[in-house]
Amino acid sequence: MLLAAVSVFPFVCALLLFAVFFDRFAGEQDTPEIADAMRQINQAQIISFPDPHPEKPKSLAAGA
Repeated sequence: MLLAAVSVFPFVCALLLFAVFFDRFAGEQDTPEIADAMRQINQAQIISFPDPHPEKPKSLAAGA
């Protein structure tokens, strides 16, 4: 029981501090930039690369 109290309590405190400080400092500044980057990723067009090894015509010897 003591091990759980010693392990869980600092973790919960650190998690709460992270949530408070992240919301206060990083959330307001980074959110528009992250949203813009995600919008650009979602609107990107996927262009396939040309096949580096186009299919060669099969020779008659290969089929025999």
